[in-house]
Amino acid sequence: MDNDLVLVVDDDEGVLRLLKILISSGGYDVITAADGAAAVRQLEQFRPSLILTDIRMPVMDGIKLIRHVRRTPGLMNIPVVAMSGAGNEGLVDAMAAGATFTVGKPLDFDKLVELVGQYASPRKSGPDQN
Repeated sequence: MDNDLVLVVDDDEGVLRLLKILISSGGYDVITAADGAAAVRQLEQFRPSLILTDIRMPVMDGIKLIRHVRRTPGLMNIPVVAMSGAGNEGLVDAMAAGATFTVGKPLDFDKLVELVGQYASPRKSGPDQN
């Protein structure tokens, strides 16, 4: 598992870009996916220390992604934070599927950064200077 690697999954390209900038500025490497199926493909190559996933997405939603992670050897211990603007019902479903933690949208970025820090370790060299 890559302690500084975070997988962010969301079908909103603007949210993906914003979260990538926010999380990588904290010294973490970030990979992204636009839906659960794309996330599964990323997980075939990478072992992030944390997965942040939206719940409502096309192709494969976040609930199915969480269930996939929880039943797959080598992935099942990766913490998953589910994000949803769909209200409490989606968050309850995410916890039932095995999410480690849930956050509602609109996102509280300070809280999200704090969560990332609980489950991932920043690069020792600090963020890229590019």
